[in-house]
Amino acid sequence: MPYLPYNLLLLAFLPFGLVALGWRLLVRPEYREAVAERFAAIGPSPADRRVVWVHAVSVGEVISATPLVAAVRARYPEVHIVVSCGTPTGRAMARTRCKEADRVVYLPYDYPFLIGPAVRRLRPDLLLLLESELWPNLLKAVARRGTPILLVNGRISRRSFPRYLLARPLFGAALSGIRRFLMQTRRDASHIRRMGAPPDRIEVLGNIKYDQPVIDYPAEELQRLRRELGLAEHAPVLLAGSTHADEERILARAWSALVAEVPGLVLVLAVRHPDRAAEVVAALARMGVPAGRKSLGDGAGKGVVLLDTIGELSAHYRLATVAFVGGSLVPVGGHNPLEPAGAGVPVVYGPHVRNFEAPCNALEAAGAAVRVKGEAGLVPAFRRLLSDASARKAMGEAGTAVVRENRGAVDHTVAFIEEVLG
Repeated sequence: MPYLPYNLLLLAFLPFGLVALGWRLLVRPEYREAVAERFAAIGPSPADRRVVWVHAVSVGEVISATPLVAAVRARYPEVHIVVSCGTPTGRAMARTRCKEADRVVYLPYDYPFLIGPAVRRLRPDLLLLLESELWPNLLKAVARRGTPILLVNGRISRRSFPRYLLARPLFGAALSGIRRFLMQTRRDASHIRRMGAPPDRIEVLGNIKYDQPVIDYPAEELQRLRRELGLAEHAPVLLAGSTHADEERILARAWSALVAEVPGLVLVLAVRHPDRAAEVVAALARMGVPAGRKSLGDGAGKGVVLLDTIGELSAHYRLATVAFVGGSLVPVGGHNPLEPAGAGVPVVYGPHVRNFEAPCNALEAAGAAVRVKGEAGLVPAFRRLLSDASARKAMGEAGTAVVRENRGAVDHTVAFIEEVLG
């Protein structure tokens, strides 16, 4: 019964959703690729292999899924692994990062007449949902098949929790089909329990993002990355990862205030959505700041360069003198500070980090990161770190220690997967 109001609401919004999709297809070419998958036009899974389906909606969840997919492949080399996503950037990132997956597809919209056929074609033996991907009709359709479901790296933010409580009858029914809730923190565990998850199925395992592979890139590889960006050999680099609208202008103003003090300083902007690159370059030009783009190879000699490609941010953090993590000066909720910390780079971010509150608190407690209150705090924080090599070294070492000491969630997760798959 609780599904009826939800599905009626979905049907009421269907015309508006189709108009919104049509507009996106018109103005954003990346939405046109494999758009039929969103309407359940997905090929069947091989009949002779067990299927592990991993759903990771966008870039952040794909980053979480990367070490998990690798661990599942290592433990079960024979299974067919499907990774589904909900955004073009997530899908592109999954195709780049989740190399052990057999295929990457879009998750169809959560209508019963789309989800049901997709589930029948994929025929999962196990569904792994990353973080907070709780789609009621998907959960119902998979559970109806008798397929076990695990919520992995589970997270229920403070912001979304009240909305979940308003729909507690619906989520109480949907969550009943989940075998285990493997949550990041005790607070996440408390939230999911209050939403209706059976308490005896809830475990706190920590954050899988600590388990990202640490790669030691050879010097020649790093030099190649510098050349592709057009960076001079010893130029100091302020690398801002996963930036959103307005943040690029704020960071460009900070760079302008510092470049006279720090000769050769280059600001590298890794825009969260690369399709915004031309828009960002135009906005910076109006500020009198010429910017190059990695994809065009025109960054040489410019003080600002856009890293406008998918799946390369993690490697480029190795070039940074100081890293800034985007989505934090604007109320997006912040992005992953563990990637630059794991690379041994001092980390700066703004006040809006609700999506990574626990990792940020851990990094700050160890002296590995600086949280500024807003734009006014950027220049002093950057100035101190750019001018103090010993402080940068100490912060970088503290960051790698935090990441190293908190690893292990993937191994614990695989142990629960083994309970299901044998």
